[in-house]
Amino acid sequence: VQVRLRRGGAASAAAFTRQQPRSCVGEMPALGMSRPSGCRNTMRFAVRDVLKAVKSLYDDEILPAEHVILRRLREQRARESALARNVQVDAVDPLTMAQVDPRRLRNLCGDVRKLRIVVENGHGYSVRLLDRPDCFVDISDDADVYPPELWTELAGQFAVAQGAGWAFSGGSARYWCARALVAQSLPCLQGFSLGRVCQVV
Repeated sequence: VQVRLRRGGAASAAAFTRQQPRSCVGEMPALGMSRPSGCRNTMRFAVRDVLKAVKSLYDDEILPAEHVILRRLREQRARESALARNVQVDAVDPLTMAQVDPRRLRNLCGDVRKLRIVVENGHGYSVRLLDRPDCFVDISDDADVYPPELWTELAGQFAVAQGAGWAFSGGSARYWCARALVAQSLPCLQGFSLGRVCQVV
């Protein structure tokens, strides 16, 4: 799969080779890979888990759309699993966590007074916190407002990533790539929210 940075030119593209799927729990230099078929049971979650997911997406400046909340719930469960196993918090692949029932998520969101459901152009929905202003990054915005030094440093990082075998696949490749970049604590991305890094990628 090709993950291409917003800025044009040869230095702005990085190719990632597909790796073999991993076991249900293990180290994850490559997020967003295929799920093992044996890990598809349904997750048990409550209102507090949904609120935590939505608040974390606000912190990341990412619109809490339905599919994004579903993904964040699995990320949270993966982190909890890693902490329970006393391993690094990113050592458990979120995609190996139990599937989230979208109908249950919709029902819980509708029952929580702190949340407001917004229909998104007739295609799914998103959720808003009533006690926080909206401040989300439009990751589809192609405007290049970043300094040349950022692209130079990122090009070097992608070269290293390609050599290390990072792999990102599917419709969420940009998100997983951005998350992996944030985990590297690159100087050029200091102060950037996860949503902002998603826009850069």
